[in-house]
Amino acid sequence: MKNESILVITDRLRFIGGVETHIEEFAATFDKLGFRVDCLTYFQDFKTKNNSKINMLSFRHGNFSFFGFNISRLLAFIKTLFSLSKKNKYKSIFLHLYISPFIIYLLNLFPKSKVFLVVHGLRYSEIWSEISLRSEKNFLKKIIKIIKFGPTLIFYKRIQQFSLNKSKSIIVLSAYTKSQIIKNFRVKKNKISIIPGAVNREIYKKISDVNKNILKKRLGFAEDSKLIVLISRIEPRKNVLAAIQAMSIVTKKVKKCQLLIISPAQDAYSQNYLADCYSKVAENGLGNYVLFTTGIDSNTAVNYYQIADVALTISSDLETFG
Repeated sequence: MKNESILVITDRLRFIGGVETHIEEFAATFDKLGFRVDCLTYFQDFKTKNNSKINMLSFRHGNFSFFGFNISRLLAFIKTLFSLSKKNKYKSIFLHLYISPFIIYLLNLFPKSKVFLVVHGLRYSEIWSEISLRSEKNFLKKIIKIIKFGPTLIFYKRIQQFSLNKSKSIIVLSAYTKSQIIKNFRVKKNKISIIPGAVNREIYKKISDVNKNILKKRLGFAEDSKLIVLISRIEPRKNVLAAIQAMSIVTKKVKKCQLLIISPAQDAYSQNYLADCYSKVAENGLGNYVLFTTGIDSNTAVNYYQIADVALTISSDLETFG
């Protein structure tokens, strides 16, 4: 029986991605320290590993929707939060949904808990980039986008400003993100801590050159070929197009090399960006140099990192890791 409990709340968890990795590692670490880690996710499409230390909390809801928004899910989620607050058992709450309207409700619901925000970037800036106004040539369509998304941008910016200023502590991954938060939201700098991304050496173990070549061959790659591995969702903020464009330069100097892009299943909104990636590969004649795969499990992801000559992180300034 764990002495104290920590609650992690997030908008969505997929089978592979930064949030999932963070929460799995978070739970494993705090389990060793004697804490129980509960996780509540608004969109329930996440299955933990069999050996996971996360206790996934669930809630039932109906399917009553209004203009595409599931009212039943929202009410069930709020009811669950209210029920958890009554138990008053959480020492700390870690949020991955700081851009959500729920933050207003949540911060007042758990007055005795320390609330920490894990911030990857400025969410309203990500929405702005996804609108792609610069690439839109039709003036009328550009105006329609501004009318359609303008209120959303303003809303998210105000929500983010409120949540950042109300939280007791903010965790970011880089000095750049910290500077952007201070600049855009006037947050006191002593509230923000920088904890860079790290590698768990118990999982990502270095292997010998002999074993690397054996594993390379088993996974279908030539021993003498240089392999660049990019594990990422394929969407604008991940800068995947830039990685593909860079390969058109790299292949002129290194003939035997390949870029392997590993991603989870695509969301509907990012299908156009994936199509742009395929087009970029074709335009630059990189069909033999850029490969795509999806649906791998965590253990296989470790294997790909082990055989990689370069592990690539190329996220834009909207999601900073450096």
